[in-house]
This record gives sequence, C-alpha cells and structure tokens, in this order.
Amino acid sequence: MPSHQPLTGSRRACDNCKRRKVKCNSAEICANCRVSNLVCEYTVVPKKRGPKVRQAPDHRDDDALLQQQQQHAQQDLPSLAPTDTSSPPQQLSPVPTDHSNHSPCSQNGINHLSTGNRAQAIYRHFLTSFGSTLPSVTIIDSVNVCIDLFMQYAFPTTPIIHEPSVRSHASALFSRPAQSDDLFTSLDEVHNVERMRAFALVTALCACISSLVPESILTNGRAMSAVLLHASRDMLRAYEDYDLECPDSTSLSIRDFHSTALQILLGKKGISNNVLGQADILALQLRLYSEHSVVRNNPVETRLLRFCFWHLYIADLSAAAFESRSYVLHEDTFFGGLTLSTLEERPTPLIDCFRRRCEQDFEHRLILGFHFIPRLYISAAALLRSLRSYDKTAEGVVTSVRGLVRSYLDFLGVMDRLPHWLQLTNIMACADDSDVVKFEKRSFWAQRCTLLMTFHCLRLAILQQCIKSGLWNVMGLSDDPFALVMKKIEIVSDFVQTMDDIPFIYHEIKGEAQVERIRLVGVVLLEIIENADNEAIKERAESYFARLLDTLARLNSKMTEEAPG
Repeated sequence: MPSHQPLTGSRRACDNCKRRKVKCNSAEICANCRVSNLVCEYTVVPKKRGPKVRQAPDHRDDDALLQQQQQHAQQDLPSLAPTDTSSPPQQLSPVPTDHSNHSPCSQNGINHLSTGNRAQAIYRHFLTSFGSTLPSVTIIDSVNVCIDLFMQYAFPTTPIIHEPSVRSHASALFSRPAQSDDLFTSLDEVHNVERMRAFALVTALCACISSLVPESILTNGRAMSAVLLHASRDMLRAYEDYDLECPDSTSLSIRDFHSTALQILLGKKGISNNVLGQADILALQLRLYSEHSVVRNNPVETRLLRFCFWHLYIADLSAAAFESRSYVLHEDTFFGGLTLSTLEERPTPLIDCFRRRCEQDFEHRLILGFHFIPRLYISAAALLRSLRSYDKTAEGVVTSVRGLVRSYLDFLGVMDRLPHWLQLTNIMACADDSDVVKFEKRSFWAQRCTLLMTFHCLRLAILQQCIKSGLWNVMGLSDDPFALVMKKIEIVSDFVQTMDDIPFIYHEIKGEAQVERIRLVGVVLLEIIENADNEAIKERAESYFARLLDTLARLNSKMTEEAPG
C-alpha cells in the first residue's frame, strides 16, 4: 500500500510536485495537490546523498529494456517520476457519484480479462506504430508538446480538460512504456476502465490538436495525429458498452476530439457529425442542461461536465443558426428547461497554474471570455428561430416585430459588453512581453478570433433570414434591393477585414468550423456576383470572394475542394 504522507520530520516533495518540479510544503495533502485536485502521494524513494557506492543494477536493466522497446528513438526519455497508477485519478471516475447504489455501472460491467487483454494489445500496437512513424522522438515528449499547444490555442474556447490530471495520465502511460506490460490487466474492472479512459483521452486530445496546428509549429503533426486517433478510437471501442452505460466527462470530450480529428484528417463530415452526435446524446442522457444534474461530489468533474455541455451546445447552436447539419441539443429536448448556470462558487482550477506561473485571475478571465460564445449563439439562435416561425397574418403583428427588433439589439449588445482584456489594444504583442504575458495574450486572441468571426457570420445569417421572411425592418432596412445588397456587402466587408486582421494561426486552430464560416460568406458573395446589376458592387464582391478563396487555399482544408465556385 503506497504511503500518502511523508516520513516524520522529513521535507520530501510529493510525487506530483517532484514530477512538475515545483516547491512542495510536504503536508499530508500538500497545497499544490489540494489546489490541483490530485491524489497526493509520497511513493518515490529519494536518492541517497553522498558518493555512490555502487550502480543499482535494477536501473540499468530498466534503461536497457526501455531502449529495446523504443529502438528507433534517438532522444533520451525525460527524467520524469512515474505517476503511481495504483490510485487512479479521481476526476475520471466512471461511476456517477450522485446516482443511486443501483447504478448499472456497478452491475452490468464488461469482461474484465478479455477487455484488459485487448486494451493491452492496443497499447503495445500504439507504441510500435508511433515508434515506426516518428522514430526520432519519444512519445512522452510529443504528448507533452501537444498538451502545451492545446492549452495555448484550443483550451480558451474548449475548456474541457483538467490539465494537471491529463499530464499525470500522460506520465503514467508513456514515461516508462517498457514497464507497462500489465497496465490494463493488473487491477479490477473499474480501475482498468479508468486507465483505458485515460489513454483514450490523452491520445484523443493529442490527435485533435496535432491535426489542427500547422507543420511550422508541430513537425509531422498530421502523421502523428493519424496514429494517435487510430489508437484512441480502438481503445474507446474496447470499453464502449461500459462507457455508454456509465458516461462521464471523458465520454464527451473524447468523442468531441475524435470528431474534430476525423474531419480534419479525412474530411469525413458525416462520420465526424455522427461521433459528435453520440456526445450530444450522452449529454442529454446525463441531463447536463440541468444545474442539479451536473453537480458531482468531485468539483473537477462538475466543472468538466459543465463546460462539456456548453461546448457541445455551442456546436449545435451553430448548426441551428447556419442550418449546416442536424443537431440534438435544443430547448425542446431539455426537460425542465435550460437551468445550467455559468456562475461558479470557488471553482477548482483546470489550468496547471504552478506550471504556467500565470496571473492569479487569468483562468477566471479566460472562463468569463469563454461564456461570451454561448451568449452570442443563444441570442442569435433565438432571433433566427423567431424569424423563421414568424406569421404575418397572426394578431399583434406590430408587437411581435418590436419584440424581434429588441432581440436583434440584444444580439448586437453582446459584443458591446466584451471585457477589456479581449479588446484589441490589450492583446497586441509587445517586444518586451514576458512568456507569461505572451501565453495570456495568445489565449485571449483565440477567444477574440472566435467571437468576431462568429458575430459577423451570424449578422449575415440574420440578414438573409430577414430578407427571406420579409422582415427587413427588424434591421432598420427597407425592401429596396439595392439597399439590401449594400447591407450584405457591408457585413461581408466587416467579416473579410476581421479575417485578414486576425493572425493566421488562429484560423488554422479553429479548423473546419472556420472553413465553414468562410464558405457560408462565399455563398452569399456568389449570389451577389451572379445577380448584381451594379458593376461597382459586382467588382467589390469579386474582390472579397478572391480573398476568401485565398484564405481557404492557405488553410489547406479537406473541405476546400467543396468551396463555392
């Protein structure tokens, strides 16, 4: 049984602090582990001081075995203390803690032996495939780079992981792969499933981000992503029945990452949407739209479930607004309505603040910025739904139009309330910025990019629907065709100018969602080009269209060949 406290009178660092190279106060549950919600243990035996008497043969044998396992690797493994996996990470509990003792998770399990052996085979095959695909790098180094990139560019708009836990899982799984012959078969069913979930989550996250970032940032990212995605999907299949009966936050985040990587790597929109739809159905099954249902005994799991729902709901609101695909999450499916709160009382941090040395309120500001995204979509979706269902023959038409005008002004007002840290003047890079400031500014840039591009695209969708429904006056317009075309050109101009002003890396990180927005604007421009009688308007539309095509070509999307025209 591993010890959970240091020896009396000692000042040893706990396993997590030693691995993360941060100062430890050596308490029974040290301050760092308490803040990060990690299991605090003191299992790593400290090295003796003074001259070495002899070389420990065990260490030589371990290094030789590790070198043999990764014979193609050209770099040494980093000296990371292996995380003790006998005590599984708390936030990955497959049993919903607030459910009754008669939960199907405790009764209808999976075949422990066969599933564990299958998981072990998937793990070994992954080690071999990764080594043959990328012989010059180690898995643990590559995984840590992917986590860094995710936290920098994706987490600001997709805050669905707990960074300390993910890094802990990565260390346990990949820092000593040669010593992991019984990684998925040595414990009971529940603990083995937790390890399988940890593997599927880490590899899914890495597959997602490595498929998004350009080669200039992550060399061989696409090749690495394919190996990671294959392994993650295989591992999820190995415990999928259990996962569907006993879903948790990883059930949602893994499928979300799979959906993104599938669309980026293969361009298979149908498969990608189907995988994302599975996550949506699980969110409904867990009733994550309800504040009462989302609360767990584990505060980290509560936060992850909360943000998983908002992230999935944003995707479905986008699908509803742009009519781009079928969607699952909408008000009619929320029994008792949408009661999930955006406010949190003393939330447990999701970012490893000790690793990043960020300002104390950085995560708080980041989460406040994130919540502007669903706020923008919710206001636009409600307005579009009202416009599509508007009946001019019904009584109280004047009153209804006033309500639509009010809704449109509320939508515009969302962007008027952006906090100061998302304003352009506060996120422009400066030569004397420290690494911490650079990290924070890039994070806020990611949010600003999403908000501005989404805002202008939604404005255009609302204008198109107003014209279709004959409700031009909602936007203060008349039925004059020239005035309506001019308004379209005005919004397209704002969109294209914003697109050109944003650093290109943020377009790449948004992936196919950004491609879809650009294509939607391109469709509107093609309509103007084909129907405009005014040559000046036609020339301007053609100029904007050329700039859109140039951006699509640079994005090198799998969907680029489907671009309009």
